[in-house]
Amino acid sequence: MSSTTKDIDQLSERKELPEGWRWVKLGEIFDITSSKRVFESDWTRQGVPFYRAREIVKLSQQGFVENDLFISEAMFAEYSAKYGIPQTGDIMVTGVGTLGICHVVREGDKFYFKDGNIIWLKKKSENESSFIEYAFRSDLLRKQIDDSSGATVGTFTIIKAKNTCVPLPPLPEQQRIAAILKEQMGAVEKGRKAAQERLRAIKALPAAFLRQIFPDPGQPLPEGWRWAKLGDVCDIKGGKRLPAGTDFVDDYSPFPYIRVVDLKNGTVDTNNLKYLDEATQSLISRYIIGKDDIYISIAGTIGIIGMIPECLDGANLTENAAKLVVQDKKNVFRDFLALFLTSPLGKDFICERTNIVGQPKLALTRIATIPILLPPFSEQKCIAELFNKQMAMVEKARIAAEAELKAINTLPAALLRRAFNGEL
Repeated sequence: MSSTTKDIDQLSERKELPEGWRWVKLGEIFDITSSKRVFESDWTRQGVPFYRAREIVKLSQQGFVENDLFISEAMFAEYSAKYGIPQTGDIMVTGVGTLGICHVVREGDKFYFKDGNIIWLKKKSENESSFIEYAFRSDLLRKQIDDSSGATVGTFTIIKAKNTCVPLPPLPEQQRIAAILKEQMGAVEKGRKAAQERLRAIKALPAAFLRQIFPDPGQPLPEGWRWAKLGDVCDIKGGKRLPAGTDFVDDYSPFPYIRVVDLKNGTVDTNNLKYLDEATQSLISRYIIGKDDIYISIAGTIGIIGMIPECLDGANLTENAAKLVVQDKKNVFRDFLALFLTSPLGKDFICERTNIVGQPKLALTRIATIPILLPPFSEQKCIAELFNKQMAMVEKARIAAEAELKAINTLPAALLRRAFNGEL
């Protein structure tokens, strides 16, 4: 039994095709070839445009790529005489990187030449290329491409392409299915973009709310508001790195150590928290942060602001962050202060004080000079409480929008399954 017959029989056993459909190898309906690699030394500033595998990926995602890669007219003449020129209905498939991404050459495409890392399916029979293009996106072909074995790992070779099996209905059915998929996929993409835009708008709401709360510098302040320096109302103290020769313990201990990577969403992510043994903790016991303090990252990702959950009260703090301990508690509400520092205005003040020479760093002395806006204490509490209520609604909207987008993103695979089960 030939390998072609054997592979098709194996697929037939796993999946029964609709009446009139048949399993075929791509090598039966396309002349499959490639061409010589085009190396960077061959590129020219003008001449004949060509595409690499990465441009095929962009074409599949965007539908258009502004080509800025060229080879000389002489090289094009030599290569086109030897390999030919892609024609309408031919399919270009990525052979490296993200495997099996394809683009059908359509009338009007300026697809003159391609790099050797693209597998070229030259149309040789009356089949609908768009149907094959959708097949490449289906689970039926993806499993063959991803699971196929060969001498070279991580490539889609000419041999693999020739042996890839496709469920093929009669030509009129191919054309009908391709037309339906084009329409439905277009509707899905339109819905996906709308959902993405809604999600972007929701994520922008916190900053928009904060811009409404805090006036820009130079604008008149609301009655009772005043400017102060952060160092006038807070003690600012740094964390501490692990002493030389010490390390984290493998298991849980009563001595958590908070790193910058743990500072997320205005609190602390405890999923990957590190812990110290008692001996190590005793060496840096002065460098802790409490549940009433505010943290600010000062190295790496600078300007992350948040508060410590009660369960981590007294945890050790990394040297890449500092704690702000409010001293004037009669006039400064901690939650309001954290809110101001996370606002676009507060972030601007932090950015202005960040040393960007060498590794970015925010010095404790510079933190003390950050201007802060202070309304009357009762108004601070009202603003913070109102903002928290708004953020609770925003969070519900964000979760709903992400769920909607996730559901939309599952639709293409579901449509393709229906199409290649003969259910469209």
